Amino acid sequence: MFCASKFVNFKPQSRNAVRYDATENALFGAPPSVPSTNAKTRYVRNATTNVIAARLSTLTDDVPIATGDTTTCKCGAIFSALSKLVPYDPQAEKEGDKQEKKEAVEEEETTTTSTTTSTTTTSASTTTTAMEESEEFEEGDPIWTCEFCGAKRLVHLEEEEKPNGESIDYVLEAAGVDQQKASMDESSIVFCIDISGSMCVTSEVKGKLQLRGDTSSRLASLNTEGVSQYQFGQRQDVTYISRIQSVLAAVDAQLEQMEKEHPHRKVGLVTFNRDVTVYGDACSGQPSTVAGDKLYDYAALMDVGHRHQLTTPIAQSRQALSKKLFELEETGPTALGPALVVSVGIAAQTKGSSVVICTDGCSNVGIGSLDEIKTDQDREGVEKFYSDVADFAVEQGTTISVISLKGDNCRLQELGVLAQKTNGDIDIVDPLDITKNFSNILSAPVLATHVSVKLLVHKGLFVRDDDADVDAVDTSSAGSTTSAVEREIGNVTAESETTFEYGVRSTHTREEEQAASNSETGDVSTNAPDSLPFQLQIRYTKLDGMRCIRVISRSQPVTRDDSQAEEGVDIGVLGLNAMRQAAQYAHRGDYAAARLWNQQNMQMMQRQAVTQSQQACLGAWAPQAEKLEHRLQMETISEISDGLDLDDDCDDTFVVPQQPPQQPQYPQQHAQQQQQQQQQQYPQQQQQQRQQQQQPRQKKQQREQMRKLR
Repeated sequence: MFCASKFVNFKPQSRNAVRYDATENALFGAPPSVPSTNAKTRYVRNATTNVIAARLSTLTDDVPIATGDTTTCKCGAIFSALSKLVPYDPQAEKEGDKQEKKEAVEEEETTTTSTTTSTTTTSASTTTTAMEESEEFEEGDPIWTCEFCGAKRLVHLEEEEKPNGESIDYVLEAAGVDQQKASMDESSIVFCIDISGSMCVTSEVKGKLQLRGDTSSRLASLNTEGVSQYQFGQRQDVTYISRIQSVLAAVDAQLEQMEKEHPHRKVGLVTFNRDVTVYGDACSGQPSTVAGDKLYDYAALMDVGHRHQLTTPIAQSRQALSKKLFELEETGPTALGPALVVSVGIAAQTKGSSVVICTDGCSNVGIGSLDEIKTDQDREGVEKFYSDVADFAVEQGTTISVISLKGDNCRLQELGVLAQKTNGDIDIVDPLDITKNFSNILSAPVLATHVSVKLLVHKGLFVRDDDADVDAVDTSSAGSTTSAVEREIGNVTAESETTFEYGVRSTHTREEEQAASNSETGDVSTNAPDSLPFQLQIRYTKLDGMRCIRVISRSQPVTRDDSQAEEGVDIGVLGLNAMRQAAQYAHRGDYAAARLWNQQNMQMMQRQAVTQSQQACLGAWAPQAEKLEHRLQMETISEISDGLDLDDDCDDTFVVPQQPPQQPQYPQQHAQQQQQQQQQQYPQQQQQQRQQQQQPRQKKQQREQMRKLR
């Protein structure tokens, strides 16, 4: 558990009105000398330091293993080192009940609005219900009062069974006898390679290079007259490298590296054009081809995958696989969907395995074809197909990564669900740089499968819902006595991490403010808790089949001082949360929210980055944020040009004085480059704005229909 701040900021989160131009850079703003002519207003909640990160690479760390089962409260909290066992005292319990009832009556009498009355009554009734449902205790019984919801429970634990550290593992299910020999080094990797006709497109590389598998010398023998094959003015000091040559060279390089570093891994090869060809490990029989009606049959394709088992380690199959690789030739259309199912069927036979898809186009043959989408029903069917394949891969502990080559549209919006659900990678790369991307993907093997992360916070706090709007300040549900959110992760690698953002419940804040107003000094610090508990529960399955739950519990001090909360913050955690939340907004199609949320976090981190390490983290985050901002900006301009009304919910009549754009405080050279690029792009943006103003404004229903068809 990594907290962005050393303190819980107990001040309620607020929001403000932001003036922005959808066609201009929202992260750094337009040049100060040029006023915006197409600005709108939108409310955005302020960025906060109340962020917790779960870095799942720590699952490989050695932590104490509990000797017994978990002791769980009705709210879901697990007994931890923060928990205390106190002998039951009937007299003290009665006095406590009287005091709680008195406070509940006073709160109800001081309520001035119907909303507050309803909330207070609900809180009071919830407390009473919790007491009524309490067990019957006898004097001296060891009682655990849950630090999260306040419920009481009788707990009998031996001294050695009590947790005594921040982190502890509980074994839910031991590994099976047939799984105990499994190891990360014996996992399987299936390369699913596109050999369709478009893979013959070439790129220029300076110099004359000799490429393995190059067929130009064989073709040159056909030129019996020795006539020059170059066009007039064409450069003769370069080598033309096709996409398929780049891919094959990259895969072969990975085979060579794995042979040295992971000799027990098993590698399979699947190719696709108009058909799907399964080579397996190239040592177990002849290749098999899937064609015709089978390309549209999910069950038949999965059965083909299950029949091909990878039994030969890469140390023995390396030469045979390389030979098959360089015999491949590109031709025909793209049966990506059928090849995906077969590849997942092969990889799913071993926990922790991976499928790496390399393609330069969208699927246009067989199941999952994207070219045949004509109606919303067709689109829903295709999206369901890719989602179902991803769900099956998650269940089997398989990751799917997608590498798309620059220059063609492979419809990553549909394929993205494969990497998103299985925790794989997805990227668009230059064919000449593909070796680096393969290395990055394969350098992060699966550490655990079936991973879920649950965060519990004190009942005075709430955990922000990922589906909440960018302007929502409090997303908690009225009347609930505890806050918890569980997130399904699936497969995790050393780079896997997730973040949670939390806030102060508005009802709890109003009670504190009321107490402060009744106080002579007006100081609420005496009424606020000194510290609040947090607990992460990570359920995971090791590669040997053992199911565990890791419980991480920590108490954080509380402050209502913004400057104290922002002192010494972890910029890395804040940046990760900012990008993750911005990606959520962008995935929902709310590009404005994604861009403005990045802007809010940029301003906060610029203010907080004072040390050299903080500035270095900001310098690493800012280019990624700028890259996302540029993509969203271009997508926004494209949709406006298509007549999409992106901001129907914005308040165009609310006027906010234009503030000078705040320049980034990470390295000055990068800031100057951004300024120059913005000034060079501004005339083009002005022209784009004039064109956009001539486009008709469409209704929201038309916008959604056009987005689906794009």
